[in-house]
Amino acid sequence: MLPRRLLAAGLLAAGLLVATPALAVTVEDVISMAQAGVSADIILETIKGEKFRLSAGDLTRLKAARVPDKVIAAMRGAEPKAGGDKPPSGLSEARRAADEFRRAEEERRALEAKEAEAARQREAARLRTEAVKLRAEAEDMARQAKSAEAAAEARKSAIDQALREGMAKVGRAQYAMAARELHEFLRGGLVPPNSYRYVDGEYGLAEALFGAGLYQAAAPHYVEVLRRGTATHRFAPALLRLRAIAARTEYTHPIYEMLASLDVTGQSEEFRDEYHFALGEFYARFGTPTEARTHFEKVRAQSVRFPAASYQAGLILVGEKKNKQALRAFERAAAGAEAEGQADVRDLATMALARVAFEVGSWAAAKGYYGHIGPSSRYYRRARYELLWAQFMAQDHKAALGTLHTMQAPLHRGEYLPDLFIIEATIYLDMCRFDEAREAVKAFRARTEEATARVKKLLDGNPSHEAVIDALLGVTRGALPESVRRHVLRDIDFFSTLSTYLQLRREAKAVEDARFGAFATEVKPQLADRLATYRDLAGIAGLKRLRDTYGDLVDLSIKANEITFEIDFAEKERLADETMDLYQGGTGQKQKKGTGPRRDAAAPAKTEQYWPDEGEYWEDEVPHYRSFLRGACGEK
Repeated sequence: MLPRRLLAAGLLAAGLLVATPALAVTVEDVISMAQAGVSADIILETIKGEKFRLSAGDLTRLKAARVPDKVIAAMRGAEPKAGGDKPPSGLSEARRAADEFRRAEEERRALEAKEAEAARQREAARLRTEAVKLRAEAEDMARQAKSAEAAAEARKSAIDQALREGMAKVGRAQYAMAARELHEFLRGGLVPPNSYRYVDGEYGLAEALFGAGLYQAAAPHYVEVLRRGTATHRFAPALLRLRAIAARTEYTHPIYEMLASLDVTGQSEEFRDEYHFALGEFYARFGTPTEARTHFEKVRAQSVRFPAASYQAGLILVGEKKNKQALRAFERAAAGAEAEGQADVRDLATMALARVAFEVGSWAAAKGYYGHIGPSSRYYRRARYELLWAQFMAQDHKAALGTLHTMQAPLHRGEYLPDLFIIEATIYLDMCRFDEAREAVKAFRARTEEATARVKKLLDGNPSHEAVIDALLGVTRGALPESVRRHVLRDIDFFSTLSTYLQLRREAKAVEDARFGAFATEVKPQLADRLATYRDLAGIAGLKRLRDTYGDLVDLSIKANEITFEIDFAEKERLADETMDLYQGGTGQKQKKGTGPRRDAAAPAKTEQYWPDEGEYWEDEVPHYRSFLRGACGEK
C-alpha cells in the first residue's frame, strides 16, 4: 500500500487543499504535486479529462519522483481499478464541503485585500495632492520669511529670552510647563509667523511634547518645522524626531511626499541616509515598490541604516519575483547587521534567506539558514516553527518529529501553533503509523475545539470596536483564548495600529494636567478626533484578524477530518490487501510492523552515554533532536 500525503504546502500558505486545474496539466505539474505531498486521489481528480502522451523519459521521471502507480496508469489512459482504490463517498462529500468553505474564505480574503489596496491607493492619492499644496505653501513661506525676520529683529531681545526660558525648561525635563510657555510664545503675537525664531519656537514646543511622551501631539509641530524646507537649521533634527515618532506609532503626513522633492545635497551624509530611509518606508506603504526601493538603495554602506535598508529592499525584490537579487540584498543585510551588532536585523535577514530558499524548494538551504537563528534571538521560536515546515516538505520525518517534540517544550508554552498536531498526524499517516496519526488528530481537537468555539462566539455577538479591543487586550477576561489573543497581537500591522490607539488614549488623558494651560484646550479636540479614528481602525483590523484566525481554525479542523478519512481508507485498503494475500496462500502480513513507541530510544555508541529523557530541553541539544521511528508501510 502506498502512503497518502495531504497537501503540506497548503497548510503553510493557508491555501486550498485541492489544486485548481489549469488549462492544461503537464507532466511537470503532476511531479510537483506529488513532491508537494498531494494525495493520489486529489491528483487523479485534477488530471481528470487530460490527455497525456508519455514518453519513456516521462515514465522514468514520474517513477523517480515517486508519483503513485495509479496516477501514472491514469496518465497512460488506463481506468482506475474498481473497488479498493475508490475513495469512500463520505470522503468525497467531505472534500466537496471543504472546497466550498475554502473557496468562500478565499473570496472573502481576496475582497478584503482588494478593498484594503483601494483604500491605500486613495490615501496615497490624497497625500500626493496635499503634497502639491505643501510645496506651494513652502515657497510662499520662504518668501515671507525675509520680511518676518526683519520684524523679529526689532524684538530680538524679548523673543530670544522667551525661547531660552522655554528650552531651559525642556532641558530640565519640566515638559508640561515648557509646552505651556512655548505655546503662549507662539500664539501671543510676540514673534512674527514664518520667521526663523517662530520655527525655533515650533521645534521647542515639539521637543517639550516629545519629552513628555506625547508623540502624536508633538508630530504636527515637527511637521511645521519641515514645511519651511531645508533653509531652517532645525530641518534635520526635526526629520530625525519625526522618524523616531514613526518608529513608535503610526504617523503619516503628506510632508513625506513633499520632502522627496527637496534638494538635500547640502545636508550631511548621515542625514541623507536617514532621509532616504524615511522616504523608503513611506513609499513602501503609500507609494510604489520601485519608489521605495530607489530610496532604500541610496542608503550608503557605511550607514547604520544600511542593513535595515538592504533588508527592506530585499523584501521588495522578493515581491517583484527577483529572487537572486533579493538573496544578495539579504546577504548584505545579514553581514552588515552582524558588523553593526544589530542582532534583530541580522536574524530577520537570515530568516528571509531561509524563506526564499523554501519558496524555491531548496529545503537543505532553508534548514541551514534556520539553523543560524540561536536560542538568544527573539525570533528563535518562529525560526524553529518554520524549520519544521522545511523538514516536513523535505520528507525528513525523523528530524521533523524531533523538532515537533521540542516544540512541546516550556519555551513554546502558550504559543498559537494549532497546526503542529496536523503536521504530526500527516507524517504518521505517511509512515502508515495509523494509531499515532489518530492520537495526533485527537490531540489537535483537544487543543483547538474550545478555542474555535470561543472565537466564533465573540464574532457571532457582533462586538463593537471597543469590545474587540478589550477582548484582544485581555481587559474582558476569558473572551478569547490566551494563545489566540497573543497570536493576533503579534501581527505587526495590527499591533502598530493598536499601539497608536493606546498612545492616543494615554495622551488624551495626559493633557488633562493643568500645567499644560491653554495648550491643552487647543490640542484636546485634535487628539479626540484622532483617538476616535484609531479606535475604529484598531477595531476593524482586530475583527479582520479574528475572522482570519477563525477561518484558519475551521480549515485545520477540516484537514483533521480529511486525515481521519485517509486513515480509515488506508486501513480498509490494507485489510483488503491482507485478505487477498491470505486467499492467494500468503501470510496476510502485508504491512511492516512499526518499531517501538512514538519516541524510541537510540542505542548509544561505545563513546556515548545513554541519557534518559526527563522532560528537559537543553539549548545545545534541541537542534539535534531526531525520531528513530520507522515507517510501517508495506510494498505494493
